[in-house]
This record gives sequence, structure tokens and C-alpha cells, in this order.
Amino acid sequence: MQHAKPALSITNQLTLLEQRGMLIDDASQAAHALAHISYYRLRAYWLPYEAAINSASHPHRFKTGTRFSTILAVYEFDRHLRLHIAQRFKLKNARNHLCQFISQHPINT
Repeated sequence: MQHAKPALSITNQLTLLEQRGMLIDDASQAAHALAHISYYRLRAYWLPYEAAINSASHPHRFKTGTRFSTILAVYEFDRHLRLHIAQRFKLKNARNHLCQFISQHPINT
């Protein structure tokens, strides 16, 4: 299977984002994020910042003032929230297992 779009280097990904109107204040931070998180993972977080499609030739423009640092902050918030929820779920699940174990194995006094 051949892909229609060639893979872009991190530098070319940054260039593409800038061409689409995203402001990149710290290119090294943005490059690091793209290399370790990935363009397509972060894409889910910048979708709300895309402007309405006004033509087929420019389908992915960003709203004025969209910053990569904002997208990264939203990603980090979501990541920490997911970890917190997962941790709370594990704690609740562990408590449920403990209660179930205790109810099935009463202590004889």
C-alpha cells in the first residue's frame, strides 16, 4: 500500500504548522514535542483551534493567535488529568477488591 502523503521531517512539520498560521515561540520545544509526542497525537488537541474551512485549497488554517505552546499546555493538562483519573480508578478498584476479600474471608475472633 502506497501512502499519498510523504512523511515530513520535524523541521518540515514545524514549517507546515507555521504556514497554516500557528505561532511557534520556541522552535526547540516544539521540535522536542513533535519528536516525542508526535504530530498526529498533538493534532487532536489543535483541531478546536483550526479555522473554518473557507476553500479546498486551504483546508487546515489555524485561528489567528493560535500558539503551539497553548496546544502543548492543553495536551499536558489532559495527560495529567487522565493519569489522575486512572490513579483514582485504580485506588477505588483496589478498595473494592479489598472489601470483597474481607467480606469473603471474615476474621474469626
